[in-house]
Amino acid sequence: MNGENNDGNRDEEACAGVKLVTAKEALKREVRRIEVPENSVLLLSPANLDYESFFSRVRLKLYEDLQTLGFVPRRLTEDKVRQAMAADDDEVYKLAGRLLRQPVQGCGCSKQNTHVEMPRVSQVRTIYNSMRKKHNPALANVLSDHYGTHISWDSSVAAIVRKWVEFLSLNKEILLLFLDDIIINRNATLTVVANAKSLLAHNIWIHKTGRLVNQGSYLKIWANSINRFNDFLSPVTVEVARKVTPIWLLTE
Repeated sequence: MNGENNDGNRDEEACAGVKLVTAKEALKREVRRIEVPENSVLLLSPANLDYESFFSRVRLKLYEDLQTLGFVPRRLTEDKVRQAMAADDDEVYKLAGRLLRQPVQGCGCSKQNTHVEMPRVSQVRTIYNSMRKKHNPALANVLSDHYGTHISWDSSVAAIVRKWVEFLSLNKEILLLFLDDIIINRNATLTVVANAKSLLAHNIWIHKTGRLVNQGSYLKIWANSINRFNDFLSPVTVEVARKVTPIWLLTE
């Protein structure tokens, strides 16, 4: 256990030492290909000096930063997103109030209720919080129009967009991992340090027995393609895929 704590502390310290840049500066950095040999395990962490240059640290301040890094769609305006979020806030508040007014089905007994009632405001807040995370109908409609495909009111897509927009108010830094092509060979594992919140790559190739593992609870992967291969990976196939510019590069 102590070893795990020491590793975590070392990763935290290393992440804090990664150069702080703007979102646009991060996307202009030079990237390198990484290949994990057969039957091996590789941990990508800034605590390892060989891989420190793969990471960037960005402070999220503006909605434009979220667009640049792909946490919200680049061509979707902030006004539309925030108006939809406000509409969803109002709807969930009204739903919470209506649920609170519904009569509770009793047991039919005549015993006096002796429990202490929670204040109404607290009850509404409790119901509101339990519903709000996954209830995003207005935002889902905006995203559906933008992507041209149906996104449900309780989808993780809408919930994640909302989470990142709200994250702006915290004015916090995040750790990003930038790579060229990633190749994970037979029985190999590539592990990404828990502190990283986004992995941006060109193309990702994973053998059917290989694994890409995230140590944390959330990692956004933004790449041109994620591919499985069986016995071998053709260099021609890789070269053809490389001719397409990474989708996350800015075109301006």
